[in-house]
Formats: sequence, structure tokens, C-alpha cells
Amino acid sequence: MSFEIHKNEINRFFEYRHTGLIQRDDVGDAWREMLNEKDFTVNGFDILTDYSGGEFAFSLEQTEVIDEFLYSIRHILKGKRQAVVADNPFSTALSMLYASKLYDEIGFSIEVFSTREAAVRWLMNS
Repeated sequence: MSFEIHKNEINRFFEYRHTGLIQRDDVGDAWREMLNEKDFTVNGFDILTDYSGGEFAFSLEQTEVIDEFLYSIRHILKGKRQAVVADNPFSTALSMLYASKLYDEIGFSIEVFSTREAAVRWLMNS
């Protein structure tokens, strides 16, 4: 497992950080762990995802399973926000693709940032 999840109760978001090679299953495992949290599913907590220092070990073509999973929980994601920190071109591009696709299709707002500080600011000011 190459991720850690922490709950920021004061600012009402979950932060998960991926490091090293990020497998597609790691992304799914992190989401499933958050789905076990009532603060995420019921109480409106948002998400800060930090991919800095990590590298996706899957291609764009291999994201179909992620798409299906996110669409299956669209009733939970609608109206939520996710701030993504990415520091390499592929992570940034993939995150931006999801940002436009998921907002347009299910109302899940994702913004991509190059620093954690900017991501937290957006979550706090939105």
C-alpha cells in the first residue's frame, strides 16, 4: 500500500497522499477506505489528494475501471470537491482530464494544484 489517509476534522476534508509508484489498485483502495467513513459519505467532507513525489504506474487507457467506480458512487460525489496536488506532467494531465470530465458528468469539482498550500487554500475558500 503506497498511500496514507488522514482526516482533518477542523477543515472538514480527508487528505490522502500517494508516494512512489502508484498502482491503479492503490487509488481504488484509498477511495474504498474513505467510503467507509461517515464523514465522507454523509457529513460532507471534501478531499485533498497529494500525488507529489508519486508516479502513476498505469496508462490513460487503463483508467476505465476508475471511471466505472467513480460513476458508481456519483450519488456520494455530487457537490463534493477534491483538490489534487501533482508535480509531474502525467499526473497533472490525468488529474485535469478527470477534473473536466467528472464535473461535467456528475457535479464533482476537482482542481489541480502544484503545491499543497494552494490546494488547501482552495478547499478552505470554496
